[in-house]
Amino acid sequence: MFKKQAELYIKYTYYGEGNPASWPGCSFHNWGLAVDMARSDDPKLVQALKEQGWSQTEEYGLLAF
Repeated sequence: MFKKQAELYIKYTYYGEGNPASWPGCSFHNWGLAVDMARSDDPKLVQALKEQGWSQTEEYGLLAF
């Protein structure tokens, strides 16, 4: 898994290919503190996240790729 994450990071950082990626182990995803959503423009999704305690959705924004 580490190798694949490193490949994705290098592709994005050095070649501008793919989606943004952090170096393995340096992402909130690794700690279960972040998730990716398929839709970021749905007000119901934003409200549901707020109701479940994901209060930083407005601070950091929901990013669409």
